Amino acid sequence: MDSYLIYIALVIIVIILFKIGYLVVKKTDDKQDNAIDVSMILALIDTNNVKNIEYIRNKIVLSFKDITLFNIEELHTCGVAGITVVGDKVKFYVDDIKESNEIIYNKIKNYIEGK
Repeated sequence: MDSYLIYIALVIIVIILFKIGYLVVKKTDDKQDNAIDVSMILALIDTNNVKNIEYIRNKIVLSFKDITLFNIEELHTCGVAGITVVGDKVKFYVDDIKESNEIIYNKIKNYIEGK
């Protein structure tokens, strides 16, 4: 009787380990699926409409001459993590990782400056 309990316990442990492994792999795949396509963000930006671009506290801040010409709803579909609109400014970040935001900020800044 005791040997059956040991086998049952081993089977339960193996099932739990497989489930944990599956969740770890799934979480990694989800992060890769949510990768930001910077070209989609750049396509939304009319460089003639941008007054200024800044990087403040892990957020990219775009100031526009006419905010109504910028499609904020489309920005949502680009995979950004958070968006705030204040007056003529759109503040957003793409990831909780500071380096990711800085890289995308630099790409947008270079695009706006024509580099």
